[in-house]
Amino acid sequence: MRCRPDGRVLRWPGSVFGAGYPAFGVGLVPGIGSQVPGIRNLGPGTRIRLSGDCGLGLWEKDPVSRGHAVQLVVYYPYAFPDGPTSLAVLEALLEMGVPTVEVGYPFSDPIADGPTIQKAVAWALRNRPRLTQFLDDLGGLRRRWPDRRFYLMTYLNPLYRRGLEQAAAASAEAGLTGWIVPDLPLEEAEPVAALLEARGLDLVLLASNNLSDDRLAAVARRSRGFVYAVSTLGVTGVRDALDPLLRSFLERLRAVSPVPVYVGFGISKPEHVRAIADWCDGVIVGSAVVQAVLDRPDRPVEAVRSVVAPLLDTLRSLSDVEDLAGSAGR
Repeated sequence: MRCRPDGRVLRWPGSVFGAGYPAFGVGLVPGIGSQVPGIRNLGPGTRIRLSGDCGLGLWEKDPVSRGHAVQLVVYYPYAFPDGPTSLAVLEALLEMGVPTVEVGYPFSDPIADGPTIQKAVAWALRNRPRLTQFLDDLGGLRRRWPDRRFYLMTYLNPLYRRGLEQAAAASAEAGLTGWIVPDLPLEEAEPVAALLEARGLDLVLLASNNLSDDRLAAVARRSRGFVYAVSTLGVTGVRDALDPLLRSFLERLRAVSPVPVYVGFGISKPEHVRAIADWCDGVIVGSAVVQAVLDRPDRPVEAVRSVVAPLLDTLRSLSDVEDLAGSAGR
């Protein structure tokens, strides 16, 4: 954890960078008090390399290596199977130590989602959720868990219906970290990004393997907080095996991305996490969690814990590998 003039890679766990910092500006190096120019919203656990006196030199992201602090993001749809239960599930996830939750606001045409999440969203819509109540409820969670990140995941229609400016202002007031909007194309992202950045909120865009290198770079540059790497072409859903092209895709994306790369769509097992931990900064799990609740609607919290606990244990074991290696090298 010490700042060394030889450029040794440093890593701070938790949310030193990424929670509560604006998308632009400077970051404070903990325990040192100096400012590092140009550091953006790197996300919890991001590793950086500092040069010179560690406070005034250049910085660069360190290449990912085995055991670095890969972050877990868990998606869960609001109002599924009902409002109070969805909040209880989110509370349980936070109590388990999940650093970031992606909370889905239900929409009737979730084009990025597969059958599992579609079924859950249809169930949630029967409860007639309202965006105002959604933000009020998330604001309450944020006040109880100020060190965690909360992303709103929804589609453009509900945001336009509320009004983009009003939705952005209400999201900031609730303490959200940002938005994930799967049907927002890059060409239309600039005004939305400007509204969010003016209020200190991230806009996370999705990147897939069928994008050209230039477009991939443009999506990554426009994203804040992290860029969402879609692990396979298609929709969300539990998969037994990862796409064989995923590693090469992540290498391409990391080469051009100024923000952390988080991987979602089909990530559901500890072996998936171990397989891609070298090539990403975070993993996003959704359908496996939702399916567990669909299978056990009478015990939703227990069902969610059964899926998420092994993933957290895997990530902690990978992080311990690095901590041990770092101790041996000091």
